[in-house]
Amino acid sequence: MGVFRSDGTNIYLDAPYCEFYIPMYFFDASKVNSFAEDNNETIKTLGIFNVGVFDGNGKMTAMRTMNLPTMITINVYDSETRDVTLSDGKTQPCKVIKYLKGAKVMPSAIFQEEEYAKAYLKYITGGNLPSVIPYSQLLLMWRKNMALNGVYFGVPSCYLELVLATMNRNPNDLSQKFSMVADKAGEYDYATASIRQICQYNSTFTALTYEDMDSMITASLNRSRNHTQETISPVEQIIKF
Repeated sequence: MGVFRSDGTNIYLDAPYCEFYIPMYFFDASKVNSFAEDNNETIKTLGIFNVGVFDGNGKMTAMRTMNLPTMITINVYDSETRDVTLSDGKTQPCKVIKYLKGAKVMPSAIFQEEEYAKAYLKYITGGNLPSVIPYSQLLLMWRKNMALNGVYFGVPSCYLELVLATMNRNPNDLSQKFSMVADKAGEYDYATASIRQICQYNSTFTALTYEDMDSMITASLNRSRNHTQETISPVEQIIKF
């Protein structure tokens, strides 16, 4: 038996009970691109979050991830806020949306919006993607977002892969790409970084050509003091040449 079913217009819960775990930081209105908006009876959210599936005795049988990397609108009947250990192993305060069997969860149609594709790109370059996406699925999720919204950026896949490889870092050494240690780490062990932070981590030259001069100078002095190896880009080599 599947967890959900559709009648062509709406999607309903077909399991005895389930919970949607939407991290509270999704609702942070201070961010330029927040992930979710609470409208009381409905929530408009990025469709990447954990879903707990339960049997008739109230025992969780599976922790899955909703794989709809675009904005969706879900119905809210009952909810609470509590700490939840998500699939990435981290415990976070979440808005828990509760559904009983037969509940109307959301419309089955997803609207194509160019803005949703732009927002997803900003999530990536801002280092803000949800942490419940396995590292091996990051590219697939990005492609799915573009497909759902009818958008094609007009660049080869290798460029998308390069962006993702650059934005995801080794949490133990943020100056290093996670791809350098991915074979020795878990699927959720990567850290995300913004474009601004990447400039800060790479090299003194790159840092000083970016904004926020105070923090860039501080980072560069620390790099020099700690004798940290710098990542020299081809553009920097050409300029210095």
